[in-house]
Amino acid sequence: MMQVLHNPRLATYRMLKRLEVSVRTAVSRVHPNPLFIFGNQKSGTSAIAALIGASTDLEVLVDLPREVMAPTVPEVHAGRRTLDWFIRRNRLGFSHPVIKEPALTFLAGMILEHWRDSPSIFVMRHPYENIRSILDRLRISGDLSVPPAESLDEANPAWMTVLDNRWLGVESEHYIEQLAWRWVLAARVYLDLRDRMVLARYEDFERDKVGVIKDLVRQVGFEPLSSIEHLVDHQFQPAGVRGRTPAEVFGGNLALIDDICWPLAGEFGYDRSETGAPG
Repeated sequence: MMQVLHNPRLATYRMLKRLEVSVRTAVSRVHPNPLFIFGNQKSGTSAIAALIGASTDLEVLVDLPREVMAPTVPEVHAGRRTLDWFIRRNRLGFSHPVIKEPALTFLAGMILEHWRDSPSIFVMRHPYENIRSILDRLRISGDLSVPPAESLDEANPAWMTVLDNRWLGVESEHYIEQLAWRWVLAARVYLDLRDRMVLARYEDFERDKVGVIKDLVRQVGFEPLSSIEHLVDHQFQPAGVRGRTPAEVFGGNLALIDDICWPLAGEFGYDRSETGAPG
């Protein structure tokens, strides 16, 4: 991966993409009332957002393009940058009628105060499966004491803000504890703002994708316009490794997740015997 970063063609491509984003940002207008889809990374936000967009015929933003290689959410969260500055910087992303950016979860209070009439959805996933899926995405085993250096080298800056949550006040240095506390902090965002958010559990979505999407669309004030049956089996994000139990995934680290995530996970109807849905 480090060799790819120095690939001249890739460097040129990224430079041109940055230029394109800059030009499009300059001429974009912020949407006055977008639908926000919040939730921790790898909780199912991409699939739910894509199917909502397909159902309503609305254009969906899948991640703010300027935040991938130069994330500034931690700066806004810490108060070193204002939300207005952040919106101007990401005007292209905020021009969409449906906005899915998991990093915004930890700015949700500010976001919903700014867009007071915007509907929002919060996607929740069982902590075992949510953390496993993050690790699968980054090719990191869940039963280690320290993640391998090469995995950290391969993670882009946005993913490093997921692995290293000191900017959210997490004090532990252990990568599993970091991710478990991140799950808890995301869950607390929903609990604090539940009056402004519609809850969507990923496990319910997996059992009845068409039905859940129709319900969500109506709960946020829209109407389903198009069929999504032909899209429900589409893989919107790289799939994780399927068929493993939590004990097989995390080994002795499973106890760390239990200590941190329970009993809060029970408030969302989860129990420790569940393994959630693969993906």
